[in-house]
Amino acid sequence: MSDQADILSRALASFGILPEESGIYLHLLTNGTESALDISRQIHMARTRVYRILDKLVAKGLVAQKFDRLGLKFSASAPGQLEFLLIEREKEIAAVRTSFPVMVSELEKLASIGDRKSKVTYHPGIEGLKYVTWKSLEAQRELCIFEIADMSAFIENEMSEEIRRELVKRRIHTRQLTNIAHYKPWTDVTENAINFWTPRYIDPKELKITSEILIFNDTVVVYHYLRKDIFCVEIENPDLAAMQKQLFEFIWRYARPMKIIGIHGEAKIKREDRR
Repeated sequence: MSDQADILSRALASFGILPEESGIYLHLLTNGTESALDISRQIHMARTRVYRILDKLVAKGLVAQKFDRLGLKFSASAPGQLEFLLIEREKEIAAVRTSFPVMVSELEKLASIGDRKSKVTYHPGIEGLKYVTWKSLEAQRELCIFEIADMSAFIENEMSEEIRRELVKRRIHTRQLTNIAHYKPWTDVTENAINFWTPRYIDPKELKITSEILIFNDTVVVYHYLRKDIFCVEIENPDLAAMQKQLFEFIWRYARPMKIIGIHGEAKIKREDRR
């Protein structure tokens, strides 16, 4: 498969079209009307499999079939047909979103039936960091963080901003303990920075924060991403969460308040607290 075809195949996957389906569709789009036998020979795929994939493409409206004097032939539909698939996927997503709260409620009922033992989960790599960051949106009213840097340090900015919008939407207030003495502007979600974020400064000579810790509900998450040394551990245990929250509150009382001086999150240690 050429580089262009490979790129197009990945793009078509977002429409729910599998790689083998996109391969045959792109082949017909390039070469015009062909029989299943012609397709089979040219793309080196068993004819019975070609027929099965063609049936799926016909059902999706991406391939049309017709009979001529030489038998059954197939041709690619106009690319505009993809809009129909997009509309169908939007309907499916809307239906799933509608049923999502009920599904979560039923799954939580099942979970409550089992033994509610403590749970420790390891999440590998950057994807693990993204997962636990998104999961922190389950926080009830407040999220407490020992912070190294803004989440954009390990999550692309678009996703970071989406998480901040969700924090505002769910009205989750974030309190952060940090070694950062001066935050430069870090977000366009201004309501998050102004109304749902409170940072306090800890001198690294007193407490150097080298791993980030999230505390919310009955959960403590510890993760590290400096120098490509990535790990993430999620611990669900009410006693541990309560103790970590007490430690956070103890340090919070002695930490130096910071003043937010810009709608995009710029903040500095308050002048009267400088040493």
